[in-house]
Amino acid sequence: MLSLEGRLSQLIKEARNLGAGATVDTVGDLQSALGSLDRELESTAPNPEQRRYLGKLRREAGLLLADARARAVLARDFGMVP
Repeated sequence: MLSLEGRLSQLIKEARNLGAGATVDTVGDLQSALGSLDRELESTAPNPEQRRYLGKLRREAGLLLADARARAVLARDFGMVP
């Protein structure tokens, strides 16, 4: 099993690879996974330096997914989804 850092990094990679064809459902699944990682981050007590680093990864994943969701919603609402 990957560490919390490894799973956040994997989620960032998946978010970057979504591309223009991402659907609201696909992004929603990744956002749910991020929610689970958020809960894990809250329940673990790494040292302050590690916590800041994990927080940085979490913010990056959140921003990427928010952007992907906005693109997916626009594509869906304006008929740009095949």
